[in-house]
Amino acid sequence: MSFFDSLKKMFGGGRPEVRLPRRWPRIVMTETCFVVDNNERRSVMLKQLSAGGARVQSSNPLKQHSRVQLAIDLGQGLRISLDTEVMYSQRDAQGLHFNSGLRFLNIGHEGVPEISRYIEEEQRRRQGSGQKWQG
Repeated sequence: MSFFDSLKKMFGGGRPEVRLPRRWPRIVMTETCFVVDNNERRSVMLKQLSAGGARVQSSNPLKQHSRVQLAIDLGQGLRISLDTEVMYSQRDAQGLHFNSGLRFLNIGHEGVPEISRYIEEEQRRRQGSGQKWQG
């Protein structure tokens, strides 16, 4: 953050940031997947997944507004490849990786119902695995 951004934040310049509710449920993940950009296949880490998009982490930035394919393995033999648009790509707080937001194109079509089902099942599985220690 620059010095001027710090002053602006401290003295309340600008409009307050309004966060709208999320459109789709999402889950946090740490799975390796692939992004195909200009016929180049790159390994990335899938950090969040929803029916509307994903957040990935990579060692190199993805070009904002470019269209890439995201190849995800959802287990049980379910592999999908989705067309996406890069909404942002920015360095993380440590400066080691880039976090990129991908928006799925063709919402409601191929792959999206499978992702929605996977997220629902994974949320149920994660809630049910929280066993309490009794000592």
